[in-house]
Amino acid sequence: MMKALLQTLFDYNRWATSKVLNLVQELPDSTLDEATKHSHNTIRELLFHMVRAEWIWRNLVEFGEIGMPLPQLHDFHSLALIISLWEIENDNIEIFLDAQDDLARRLR
Repeated sequence: MMKALLQTLFDYNRWATSKVLNLVQELPDSTLDEATKHSHNTIRELLFHMVRAEWIWRNLVEFGEIGMPLPQLHDFHSLALIISLWEIENDNIEIFLDAQDDLARRLR
């Protein structure tokens, strides 16, 4: 039951993220890097924060620790690289979820 719920939530997250990424791909770099008033200085930094948070979440659940080295923004200087990391992480999460028999026990 827990696995089915997490799969549903993951599927929704993947769908919603793809909507956002499809929109931001149309933005010029100048807009992606324009200073904003939210906690992440730019849209690019916010997108990177979002994908890194998913990377951290999966590592915590799968391995019981954040894991090192953490992805760093300076290694993902283009939107295409951030999207690529997101696609890889989505695949990693899908593989992890598929391999689980009892996620409820693991998440306690």
